[in-house]
Amino acid sequence: MRCSYLPTIIILLLSCSTSICRAQGNEELQTLLHELRANNLGRTEASRAILRDFANAYNIAIDTLRRDADSTYTYSVARLVLAQVLHEQGDYTNSTQLCNGIINYFYDGQDTVHAFTSLILQSANFIQLGLLADAVPLIVKSQALALSAADSVLQVRALSMMGTLYLSVDKPDASMVYTSEAIEQCRQIHRGVKEKLLTDLLCKQSEAYLKLGNAEQGLIALAEAISMSDANLDWQLRSKTHRLLGDLYLALGRMPKAEQAYLEALYLSQQEVNLTQRVFILRQLSELRLQQKRHNDALVYNTRALHLSDSLRLAGLLRSILWQRYQLTREQNPAEALRNLERHIYLGDSLVNSAVQTKLSVLHERYERQLREQQIQVQQLQISQDRYAKLILGASIFLLFILSGLLYWLTRQRKKRLQYMEEINISKNRFFSIISHDAKNHAIAIQMVLGQLLTYYSSLTSEQIKEFLVQLKSAADMQIEFLLNLLNWARLQLDAIPYRPVQFDVMELVHKNAAFFALPLSNKSLQLILDCPDSVVLYADRDMVDVILRNLLSNAVKFSHPNSAITISVYEQAHEVVLQVTDRGLGMTGEQIAKIGRIEQRMLHTGTRGEKGSGLGLILCMSLARTNGARIEVESEGQGRGTRVRVRFETNRKKI
Repeated sequence: MRCSYLPTIIILLLSCSTSICRAQGNEELQTLLHELRANNLGRTEASRAILRDFANAYNIAIDTLRRDADSTYTYSVARLVLAQVLHEQGDYTNSTQLCNGIINYFYDGQDTVHAFTSLILQSANFIQLGLLADAVPLIVKSQALALSAADSVLQVRALSMMGTLYLSVDKPDASMVYTSEAIEQCRQIHRGVKEKLLTDLLCKQSEAYLKLGNAEQGLIALAEAISMSDANLDWQLRSKTHRLLGDLYLALGRMPKAEQAYLEALYLSQQEVNLTQRVFILRQLSELRLQQKRHNDALVYNTRALHLSDSLRLAGLLRSILWQRYQLTREQNPAEALRNLERHIYLGDSLVNSAVQTKLSVLHERYERQLREQQIQVQQLQISQDRYAKLILGASIFLLFILSGLLYWLTRQRKKRLQYMEEINISKNRFFSIISHDAKNHAIAIQMVLGQLLTYYSSLTSEQIKEFLVQLKSAADMQIEFLLNLLNWARLQLDAIPYRPVQFDVMELVHKNAAFFALPLSNKSLQLILDCPDSVVLYADRDMVDVILRNLLSNAVKFSHPNSAITISVYEQAHEVVLQVTDRGLGMTGEQIAKIGRIEQRMLHTGTRGEKGSGLGLILCMSLARTNGARIEVESEGQGRGTRVRVRFETNRKKI
C-alpha cells in the first residue's frame, strides 16, 4: 500500500516546485501591471518588457516601425498582450480592465487584427465572469470585422467563441451548430495556424457531445484532436485532449481507460507553463477515485487541486473543488466539511461582487469616453461662439458701449439655452439608443433563426424545422409585443389615446386574459389561480385596464419558473378596487423596484426561458394607471422569491 502512494508523492513534489515558480511569475505580472498603470516612464519601460517577453508567445502581431514611432500604439499593444497573459492566468478582472481602454482605440483606428483580438479576448473575459449579455454584442461585432476583412481564420475564431458562449450556458446543441460550422471552414484553411485551431475546435465539439450525453460520438471527434496535438508536440493541447479523453471514458463508466488518460494528461501538464489544465485534471482524478470508492486517494488529489487552484487564484474552479472536498469530508470530518462549505459560499459571493465591479468598470469607461467626446464638442462650440463674438465686436467697435450690456445678456441666455438643449438631446439620444437597441435585438434574433434555417434546411428533419419555426414565432411575438407597447406609450405621450371611462365588470377582463394566455401558461407548465369574486364593477377606461392586466400577466408568465403558479386577485378595500398579480418567479431587489417607471433606466431582464423583455410594459402600465387615477405598487421579498404587482383604482371617482 505504501508503494502505491510513491508516484503520487513524487508528482506532488514536482507540482509544488512548479507552483513556486508560477507564484514568482504571478508577482512579475502584477509588477508589470502596476508599472503599466503608473507614470509615463514606468509605462514605457513596462510596455517594452511586455512586448519583448510575451508578444511572440501569444501570437500578437506588432508593427515594428509604428512601435518605434507611436508611443500610444506601443502602449495599447502592450496592454493587449498583458491582458492575454492575465486571461491565461485566470485573472479575468484585470484582463477586462486592460481591454476596456484599447478596444475603441484599435476599432476606431481600423486596426482590424488587433481590434478583433481585443474583442474576442474581452468576450472570453465576460464569459468567465458570467457577463454573458455583454459578451454577445462583442462576438457579433467581431464576426462583422472578420466578414469585412474576408479573413477565414478570424471568421473561424468568431464562430468558435460563439460556440464557447453557448457551451458556457449549457446549450450544447446550439454550441454544436457553431462549432461544426467553424470546423468545416477551418478544414479549408491552408495556413499554419490551422492544426492548433482545428484541434481546439474538435475538443470543443467533444465537450458538446459529452454534455449532450453522446460520449461515444465525442470519442470519435477527440481521436482526431489527439492525433493532431501529438503530431505537433503541443503540450498544452495534448494535456487538454487527454483530460477530455478521461472525461469521456468516465462518462462511459470505463474506469481503467479514464484513469490511464488522466494520468497521461497529468504527466503532459508537467511540461507546459499553463497550470489551469492541471487543476482540471487533478479534480477529475479525485472524482474518478471517488467513483472507484478509493476515498483516501480522492482526498489526496483534491488536496493537490485545492492548493494549486488557490495559488493560481482561480476562484471559479476553486469553488467546484471546495464543493467536491465538502462531499468527501462531510461524513468523516464534519468540521472540515463545514469550513469548506463556508468558503465555497464566500467565493460564490466574491465572484458575484467581482462581476458587478467589472460591469461597473466597463460602464464607467464608456461614460468617461462619452463625457470626453461631449466636452470636446462643447469646447468646439464655445470656440466657434467666441470667434463669432470677436467678429461682431471688431465690426461693431463704434457701438461697443451701447451693445455691451445687451451682448452680455444674450450670451448668458444662449449658454442656458445650449445647456437646456444639450440635456434634451442627451435624454433623446439615450431614449432612441435604448429603443433602437431593443428593436435591433429582436430583429437580429429573427435574422439569426432564419439564417440558421436557410443554411441547414436541406439537412434538417421536420422536428428540427418545427423547432426553428417555434423559435422564430417566439422572436416575432416578442417583437410585436415590443412594438405594440412602444406605439401605445408614444400615443399616450402625445395624448393620442382618448380617455373614455365607463362602468364595466373587471372579471370579464380577467377571464378574457386568462383564456388569451392559456397557451403560454401551458408551454411553461404554469398554474393560473383566480382568487376573485364573481363580479366586481369598476369605473375606468376599459381598454386601458385591459392593457394593464395583459402586460402584468405577460411579465408574470415571462419571469415565472416552470411548474409554478400565478395568482390573479381582485378585491374591494377601503373605497378601492384592487387588481393584483402574484408570481413565484425571479423576484426583484429594492433597487430594481425603485427604477420602475423611469424610461432612461429601464430594466432589461431575461425570462426564465430566455424570453427578452423591452422594459416598456411596466412604464406603459404606470402611465395608463395615472390616466385612470390609479396607482401601482410592486412588492418582492428579493430575487428568486417572486413578485407581487398591485393596481389600486379609486371607487369614489366622479363620473364624467
